[in-house]
Amino acid sequence: MSAFDGYGKEVCRVCASSATDPAKAERMSFQNLYAARKSITSLFGFNLADGLASDDWGIALGCFQKRHLVAHKMGVVDQDYIERTGDNLAIVGHKIGINEDEVRELVRIVGQLGEYLSAKCQEQGE
Repeated sequence: MSAFDGYGKEVCRVCASSATDPAKAERMSFQNLYAARKSITSLFGFNLADGLASDDWGIALGCFQKRHLVAHKMGVVDQDYIERTGDNLAIVGHKIGINEDEVRELVRIVGQLGEYLSAKCQEQGE
């Protein structure tokens, strides 16, 4: 996901001149998809989530929240995770589960998000 963050930052940097606030576009972050979608909508006028089927957007949000748990909470589920994802199988205080199929699916989804972001930002500059 840090590769997607770096890719998204670079796309926004290159397209910053077409943003409503070029300086803010150059400082974009894609670690949090909720915040990234809001910023992209404000800066470039399109919804990042429109690049995916609604189920795929939900999967991406959940996986990014899992990444947050692993990176910042040692993989331990907190109430914020449950509220943000609606994951009714997760238990506060327990480790979050991550499986191989989920990772593969996220790789596919993040690839689509990257392609959509790049295409839409290029359209903005035309």
